[in-house]
Amino acid sequence: MLVCARAREDRCYQQRGNINTPLQLAINNHIDRLSIAIDVIDRVLQLQVADVHAKEKFRNQQIDCINYAHEQGIDMPEFSTGDGLVLP
Repeated sequence: MLVCARAREDRCYQQRGNINTPLQLAINNHIDRLSIAIDVIDRVLQLQVADVHAKEKFRNQQIDCINYAHEQGIDMPEFSTGDGLVLP
């Protein structure tokens, strides 16, 4: 979309077409439940060694959610209903 006052104006607002889903915004701002779970693992000493695989699983879930949103234009149904966080 191009919004200009004049047809030949050089400086115009150009919309890039990036529309983020609510989950994408939460992941980008590190306030989604997966980021919070990763943060808890980083801060709790007893979990730091034991749950390295859980952190990797959570990061992979974040990547899957972002890829799904880019492809489909919506959040993954498992995460939009609140049932998506599966703890190991």
